[in-house]
Amino acid sequence: MSFKNTAGMRARLADLRALQTLVVIVEEGSLQAAAERLYYSHSTVSMQLRKLETELGHQLLHRDTRGLRLTATGQRVVAYAREMLHTNRRLWAAVDEPRLEGVVRIGVPVDLAPLLRRTWARFADLYPHVQVEVRSDLSPCLLKQLDDDRLDLAVVTLHGNATRGDVLMRRPLLWVGSPGTWAPTRAPLPLAVGPPETCVFRHAALNALDAVGRAYRIAYESQAFGALSSQIAVGLAVAPALPDMATPELEILAGSAAGLPALPDMAICLCRAPSAASRQAQALADVVLERVA
Repeated sequence: MSFKNTAGMRARLADLRALQTLVVIVEEGSLQAAAERLYYSHSTVSMQLRKLETELGHQLLHRDTRGLRLTATGQRVVAYAREMLHTNRRLWAAVDEPRLEGVVRIGVPVDLAPLLRRTWARFADLYPHVQVEVRSDLSPCLLKQLDDDRLDLAVVTLHGNATRGDVLMRRPLLWVGSPGTWAPTRAPLPLAVGPPETCVFRHAALNALDAVGRAYRIAYESQAFGALSSQIAVGLAVAPALPDMATPELEILAGSAAGLPALPDMAICLCRAPSAASRQAQALADVVLERVA
């Protein structure tokens, strides 16, 4: 029996931290954004990427005019990296579970609740002795509760260039209206939006309209998008919304065709309380990142 390659096989252990860095680079789209999310320096992220490429003997990322793109090998490595990071989290959960108990408080807006459907069951399986308290409110209200230490975690919608928390995903903000509506052609443009104190979509839409000099009026104002949608559906107004907020009665309006300005992306972020997080809060944050990001 030959043992010629045994030492080499033992040496071929992938660096989990470097793999995590690669995954975050792909999710964030740049080395600088990845560095901010991981609380590393730009040079550390770059060094970990180069080290991983050297160890694997393959280039993993291409840089072109569109930004960073995975090579074919890079795509395969990222797929395995996600599995390995998931297994690593499961390992620590299995070790910590018997000793982890208590309460964790998390805030989630109604429109983002579907994103977390898989999170609750997964967390309950991993940590059956931890009680999860879920509170629903608008994103600015949840951030205020977070800053006041009335929540441990919050999943919120922020402007796309926001730097608070971990970015779970970026989603386009779009105009919605009723099929065949004339509302986009009206002057001033009738809008259905939330209150100025709590609606991040409102600020993004008004800034975009101001930038192109388009006159508008606030035709309908409500904290509940369901209340606004009844006015939008009958053609009385248009509104800024995320793609999955468009109900069957609404349609996404092609901005340029409707004479409407493009809207910025929104970031769905996991934010933590400023005070030191409990172990159960960190455990829930890990599961949210695993299931949503």
